[in-house]
Order: sequence, then structure tokens, then C-alpha cells
Amino acid sequence: MKKMVACVLIVAGFSLGAGCDESRERPTGLNIPVPPTEVTVRSPLPDAVLFADSSAVIEIEALGLIQAVGFIVISVNPIIDTLATGRRDFEPPVDLVDEQFVIQLPTLVSGSSLEIRAFAENLIGQRTSSETVAVFLVDCDVEPFRCQ
Repeated sequence: MKKMVACVLIVAGFSLGAGCDESRERPTGLNIPVPPTEVTVRSPLPDAVLFADSSAVIEIEALGLIQAVGFIVISVNPIIDTLATGRRDFEPPVDLVDEQFVIQLPTLVSGSSLEIRAFAENLIGQRTSSETVAVFLVDCDVEPFRCQ
């Protein structure tokens, strides 16, 4: 019986020692530090007036190790609704992005408020979003004097 207990202790000790072997390789993730990600909506500017039933350009700038950029346009007045979204992927990731998206704006109530937000996704999949840019939509059929 003492011999069997000794064998079990020796085998258990050997197994525990093998699990703590310092010489084996362990996964470490990325070998480089990921720089901070910054993203900005460069156009349109805050409080800009956009025209209903026309196209608009959304310009996004992002810095970091960027693998994707995108945007969302939301109507917040009179109702909350997603009007447009877009995304562009980069392979391999890039460190500076200056992208333009062209969207078609719908006909909404003149004076409707829209919010535009951009996002950038870095090399490890973390998303950073921009400050919200608030703009106004004008229907030129209703308010032609604001469309000149």
C-alpha cells in the first residue's frame, strides 16, 4: 500500500511539474503596441445646412492602425431614424485614412435635424467613434430662399 501511494505521489508530482515547464512557448498576442485611434468627421461642418432630396458628401479622417472606417447618419427630429450608413475596409491596415462617402438625402420636413457620427476600427478590432456632427436639412421646395 505504501508503495502504491508513493507511486501515485511521484506520478502526480511529475504531472504538475510538466504543466509548469517554463521552456514552452505561450501566445502573446500582438508584438507591437497599438497606437491610439482618432477619428473625425471633416465634412459636413457642424450646423451646416444640407438640402433634402440631394446628395451629400461625408468626409472622414482617421489616424492609428486603421482596418476600417464608417459612418452613420441619423434623423433626430421629427422622428429618430437611421438614414444612411457606410463602411470601408483596408487590407493591410493603414495609419492615415481620408475617405469620402456620397449619400442620397431623403425628403424630410424642412428644418429636420440630422446627426452624423464616424467610426474607425483599429488593427485589433476596437472601435473609436467621432464627436457627433449636427446638421440641418432644408426642403428647397418649401423654403427656396434658404437654398440660394
